[in-house]
Amino acid sequence: MKKRVFCFLFFLSFSFSVFGQQRAEHLNAMSSVQVLKDISLAHTENILLGDISNFHRMSDELKIKLSRLVVHQVQKGQREIVFNSRDLSLQMREDLRKLQKESGIKIMMMVPPQVVVKIEGESFSKDSVEAALLEKLRRRCETCRFVLTDLNLPQIPKELTRASWMIHSDSQIKGNFTLPVAFHAKNHKTRTFWLSGRALKKKKVPVAKRRIPAGSTISVNDFEWVERDVTYALDGVPQKISGKKTKNSILLGHIIWRGSLQQNKAMRFGDKAQVVAGESGWSISMTAIAQQDAELGDTIRLLNPKTRKYISGTVIGKKRVRIE
Repeated sequence: MKKRVFCFLFFLSFSFSVFGQQRAEHLNAMSSVQVLKDISLAHTENILLGDISNFHRMSDELKIKLSRLVVHQVQKGQREIVFNSRDLSLQMREDLRKLQKESGIKIMMMVPPQVVVKIEGESFSKDSVEAALLEKLRRRCETCRFVLTDLNLPQIPKELTRASWMIHSDSQIKGNFTLPVAFHAKNHKTRTFWLSGRALKKKKVPVAKRRIPAGSTISVNDFEWVERDVTYALDGVPQKISGKKTKNSILLGHIIWRGSLQQNKAMRFGDKAQVVAGESGWSISMTAIAQQDAELGDTIRLLNPKTRKYISGTVIGKKRVRIE
């Protein structure tokens, strides 16, 4: 009797084990749509199911049909859309039923309790990249006009065409450039590609209308303001020109740079200078002795009287120096 009971219990245990295994294999083999929790997209009119989901165990044809289903129409100014699992499942149920009927394949949809979609920036194109670069450049010089040429965009895979992206440019963009572009895909992995081009900086500058000898006093009739390419300029233009004396001779058609004019000395040898260092939020100051004459914007050498060590900085005002 005990032997029969043992055999019966073993049979039940084995049956449930096989049934559970078959059930698990059935679920694993089923075509499924896995909706993600957090997604960042470039600006778009419609959020598609393919933008917020991964598809498993189905044909490419079925993936394409599913990925094109519209989940939400983005309203003007919307930057974040939040779905809950119940509403999203009910919304997609009818479309999924139709596709299941057409394909004859059972589709399981897995939705987290909450789905957050963030709309960030424009879609990746030549126009949007050019606009982003020009915005960065204009922040550095509001009175300048920038021209982008030879803009060459990277070839990105289809799954990233609607992903959010950002151009990283820590250094100054001028002349020929190569910059990294980071794409934030829906699986939270960041992929980096590279774009290249050429940036020209143009600005209205004072240009000599005649040859101006060294030591001459400049009048309003000696120059005119003309837009010139200043991409590789190493000097700036003076704010006041009329009445200033030239340090050296300026040829006809040449730009009158700040360094072309005699400047009032902002610092003389032996002056006590206030030296400042720091960034927004914090700063330190000290007193040092100028070791040379200097004008505004010059790099000057100073002596720290306490440590007897030499330091250097940029003259930013009358007897004022900033060190990095």
